Amino acid sequence: MSSLQEYVRRRDFDRTPEPLPRSPQRAYGALRFVVQAHAARSLHYDLRLQVDDVLVSWAVPKGPSLDPKERRLAVLTEDHPLEYADFEGVIPQGEYGGGSVIVWDEGTWVPEGNPRAGLERGQLTFTLQGKKLRGRFHLTRTRRGDGAQVAGSSWLLIKARDAQARDGSSGAAALAAESVRSGRTLDDIARARATVRGEPVMAPGESPGLEPPMGARRAPFPRQRRPQLATLVSVPPKSAEFLHEAKLDGYRLLAEVRPGAVKLWTRGDRDFSEHFPALVHHLSALDLGEVLLDGEIVAFDERGKTSFQLLQNALGGKRSVPLVYVVFDLIHRNGYDLSNVPLIERKGLLSRLLAHARADSNLLRYSDHVLGSGPAFFAQACEVGLEGIVSKRTDAPYRGERTQAWLKCKCIQRQEVVIGGYTEPSGARSGLGALLIGLHDAAGQLRYAGKVGTGFSVQSLEELQQRLSKMLQKEAPFVDPPRGAAARGVHWVRPELVAEVAFTEVTTGGKLRHPSFQGLREDKPARDVSLEVPADPPPAPFPIPLTHPERVVYPGAGITKADLAAYYLKVADRMLPYVRDRLLTLVRCPGGEGKPCFFQKHASEGLPATILAYDESAPGAEAGVDRFVYVREAAGLVALVQVGVLEVHTGGAHIDHLDRPDQLVFDLDPDEDLSWAQLVEGALDVRDELEQLGLQSFVKTTGGKGLHVTVPLDASSDFGQAKDFSKALAERLVSRSPKRYVATASKQKRTGKIFIDYLRNARGASVVAPYSTRARSGAPVAVPVAWQELSRDVRGEFSLHDLALRLSQADPWQGFFDVKQSLTPSAVRALGLTARKKGR
Repeated sequence: MSSLQEYVRRRDFDRTPEPLPRSPQRAYGALRFVVQAHAARSLHYDLRLQVDDVLVSWAVPKGPSLDPKERRLAVLTEDHPLEYADFEGVIPQGEYGGGSVIVWDEGTWVPEGNPRAGLERGQLTFTLQGKKLRGRFHLTRTRRGDGAQVAGSSWLLIKARDAQARDGSSGAAALAAESVRSGRTLDDIARARATVRGEPVMAPGESPGLEPPMGARRAPFPRQRRPQLATLVSVPPKSAEFLHEAKLDGYRLLAEVRPGAVKLWTRGDRDFSEHFPALVHHLSALDLGEVLLDGEIVAFDERGKTSFQLLQNALGGKRSVPLVYVVFDLIHRNGYDLSNVPLIERKGLLSRLLAHARADSNLLRYSDHVLGSGPAFFAQACEVGLEGIVSKRTDAPYRGERTQAWLKCKCIQRQEVVIGGYTEPSGARSGLGALLIGLHDAAGQLRYAGKVGTGFSVQSLEELQQRLSKMLQKEAPFVDPPRGAAARGVHWVRPELVAEVAFTEVTTGGKLRHPSFQGLREDKPARDVSLEVPADPPPAPFPIPLTHPERVVYPGAGITKADLAAYYLKVADRMLPYVRDRLLTLVRCPGGEGKPCFFQKHASEGLPATILAYDESAPGAEAGVDRFVYVREAAGLVALVQVGVLEVHTGGAHIDHLDRPDQLVFDLDPDEDLSWAQLVEGALDVRDELEQLGLQSFVKTTGGKGLHVTVPLDASSDFGQAKDFSKALAERLVSRSPKRYVATASKQKRTGKIFIDYLRNARGASVVAPYSTRARSGAPVAVPVAWQELSRDVRGEFSLHDLALRLSQADPWQGFFDVKQSLTPSAVRALGLTARKKGR
């Protein structure tokens, strides 16, 4: 019987807008959760957790609380389909659950252990990564019905005490009441017209696919038109959460299309409609409705690239060049403000609107994009000679300011400058000799930035001279004008005209080297022109000195010693709990990746003081014979980088109980010809075998082709017991599936199989630490993952460059150190071993 049968039985889908279940959906990637505020007979909150292909649901009358002392009643209800996580609307009165519903919070959740087993036991512990609810929570059943899991049974929802916990009044009522999806309240939803199956409201006569998306708000047409601006960076984002467009070389224009009038507004809020009559006529004739568009007017050369100089020529009437308005955003339409709608949805609506209106692509064109792969797209853009790319967060709203949600990366150094003077021509040149240019500093003062003497045509020289000669003034407009011979014969002008120049670099004195004139920028006010500097984060200060921080240690990826040290500082909070006070085995590569490397376990002369030495010499032995290395703090990780370490491996025990391991590791090493699915099946077999023995396990990538299944222990067994146990478990899997697994290190016997390496659990053995880099091309990293993430091949996803976004998300190994478990006598006997007295 389907678990959704009760959901379907209770609803009349001809009346309710709630979604019908579709065919079962496999749970790939991160698991979703949603909390929906529901104003039925009384206000309550529905907590829904994705388990397999349904949403297991609880009604929480008072809503979740962030106070660990608050125990909130949660009543188990019927399972809901996954589509329900997107539902906002009004359930008609008379229908089951009649009333308004909003998505009060949403995100992903990570269960600790098997969630189905937890539901059966009546105990779930999990981490929420939402916009309002974050951190660990417990769900505990207070009494059973006739079965282990019965709708109507009572549970308690309790916040765990962690960094996200808040004492005092921190219930749902104390948090924002608006939907995290649309920004609407329950009252807003109630005032809106309910629709069937969750489809958005469609205006009378509107075409399907052009209705206002979720997040759209009724609002008058905006009086102020402020375009969103991009922040300059030197490297584009790699995250899949960004889309990327070609950077256009034209004039930025907001197109206001309203009944009887079309206006084209520049960044400085100047009406440029008269400059582009053909575009104005075309926009007036299209069936777009009342819209505010964002785009750029450009001229394409014969190679299909945008050319600013061609645009200048066309505006000056010197050449008949076709001009195209390339549109990349939709801000307002037919009485709805779309600025809070995620960008990817705005672009989707824009694309459909232009197709519906049958826009002439010779005049009006949609700006296409690619998702993810920012560095590769940037490299390709530079290779074909484009100016650069613009990267935008797919989930970002539209904001009329410069933000980190839009980033630009340039292939060529370009900069707007303010013209403050000019010199007389010499030789055969006419018009003028050079332009004196400036840039505003942080205090708003115009500072001299050098002379531009190249890039002009004969016609542009004469036209510039004619315009500038009407703007003369006696005093230099710069606070630091050139003096002496450099100022002789200069004609100073009012600082009103903006030019664009290409250049090679900026000197330490703030001057542009080798600037070349590209054209005037009529669309930008002079007061806004300042030097654009990439907003890349500054390098972190290192706790110990680094020698030769510029040395490249991963040549293929261009990663320097300083980059590697900065990485370890960034991951220190996640990595140190697995490394601190454990004996280390280090892979040192003084020449970097690809050059000779060596292993080091023992302390040696010349190591930085933050790499500590542990003396394990036997009584009566020569002092210092067995001095091993370990670290305790982030400075120790940086010190490892200082001495050329590219891999960090740890032992299975802490130095305060070196004879008793506090973890088991099963290293799954697949034959090269095996698929990812076969490797995952092996990891799940190990996990399930451990669960049957009462042991919870965690999984991580290795930075190579395998996976590590790790079992936290309470350090009550010795290494002999740990090795015997892990060997017996590996051999049990081999005996059951001899064609799939092997537990011996012989290369000949491993063909077409997975080697389950249990030898990592011997005293003196080591395993690569979580978050350690590997001495391999591309700087791959060993990364803890959630079991659910194994639905895709994650081995190649994580390198040093990829971890920033992951560190901002929930830790997939959250709760690792809270697990209290041991190799119990019953588990030992289940593997056919004889329980023996535990080591001390």
